[in-house]
Amino acid sequence: KKCMDEHEDNVLLMVNLPSLIASEDLQLICSRFGQVVSCHKHSINTPAPTRTASYALVEFAEHASCEQAKNQLDHAWIDGLRIRAEFSRSAAAIKQKYGINDPEDIQ
Repeated sequence: KKCMDEHEDNVLLMVNLPSLIASEDLQLICSRFGQVVSCHKHSINTPAPTRTASYALVEFAEHASCEQAKNQLDHAWIDGLRIRAEFSRSAAAIKQKYGINDPEDIQ
């Protein structure tokens, strides 16, 4: 099995998620597009003490399901937040794009 640090065309990165949404809820949302192999939500400590950014990595059994989920969920509204959905890239690229400087920022 590939490491999540490598590019996988069946892994969806979802960012700007509501902090209260659970991995199980995301798995349910994503399962309407196809079989979800895994779903892991993470929170990032931000400089603003009242705000926590959340993101998730959702792995689908097939690329077609991942692509359909990306197309339907990118810019969708969940609990009042407009989320972003894109194909997963390397961990380094994600950290650079979203300004994560220290691995301890990720919970």
